Amino acid sequence: MNSLPAHSYELRQVTRHFGGPIKRALTGGTPALDGATATLPGGRVYGLIGRNGAGKTTLLRAMAGQVRVKGELLVDGQPVWDNPEVLDRIILAGPDVPWPTEVKVKKLLSVAAVRWATWDQAYADALIADYQLDTSKKLSELSRGQRSLVSVVLGLAAQCPITLLDEPYLGLDVQNREQFYRHLMEDVQRNPRTIVLSTHHIDDAARILDSVILLDQGRVTGLGELEDFTERVAVLSGSVAAVDAQLGRLGCGPSSLLSDATSAGLRRVTLDLAVAASGSPVSARYLRDMLEGTGVRMHLVDLEQAVLALTGRDIHSSQAQVGEARVNDANFSEVTGND
Repeated sequence: MNSLPAHSYELRQVTRHFGGPIKRALTGGTPALDGATATLPGGRVYGLIGRNGAGKTTLLRAMAGQVRVKGELLVDGQPVWDNPEVLDRIILAGPDVPWPTEVKVKKLLSVAAVRWATWDQAYADALIADYQLDTSKKLSELSRGQRSLVSVVLGLAAQCPITLLDEPYLGLDVQNREQFYRHLMEDVQRNPRTIVLSTHHIDDAARILDSVILLDQGRVTGLGELEDFTERVAVLSGSVAAVDAQLGRLGCGPSSLLSDATSAGLRRVTLDLAVAASGSPVSARYLRDMLEGTGVRMHLVDLEQAVLALTGRDIHSSQAQVGEARVNDANFSEVTGND
């Protein structure tokens, strides 16, 4: 008997490899998913976060029953693959989901209304009006931003108990992106359900997330509340001698140091508090008290910096890249009109 909340999702050793039959036979192929395992209680909004190539889209497609994998995918204890009863409760939406492109948007929406018994036509009409979508056009005639908006309408209006959103904000300008997050927050309050949102806009999404799923190289390497991540990664800085001494007191090994830089007699380390004390966890409060008066400064990082650090990127050198990417996103929206 499944004791998890309704519409819970379980991943058990989910594995999928790229490459054709011959390549897989000779080399095993390239792992897109590598034993991904997680239990997602129902009725929560999850942020699926990871670097490009981490396997996020493949995982969402597997969760939607669109690609066959090794391992088990279960909704409320029932298998997803080729199970109409379960598949009727799931939608995967995003600008790159392979919807039919040579049909008009209004036809696509009418098909969706028949496909999902939970479809809310009044809500779909309200979203179309808010986004000023021209539903008389074919999907192939729309810009990337417009396709994203169509995917938002599909994903939210379907009202599925399991709603999977694969970067639905791509190509949106700031105004429409803000509107999407507002719609999502209001909709979750109106109809609580299990939502998994794949995103690179971590700071924007953080306000609506209940939990974070960290995916790295096809494996789920973290699952928990936002605070589990923001209170897990700390930056320590000070003289080389002072930092060395405090790391020695903790018994920090190489696995706990996410980054380490020394310059002009100063050392700065990014520390994973989950394994900081000789491989055991240490709380941020304990560490802060321990460092008082030692000359070593400590601060916790935000969610975006925590994800960068936990996926093998230096949070300081990456900030300029993140800022540049955001500028490029804005420029892209201006060029496309993000309509």
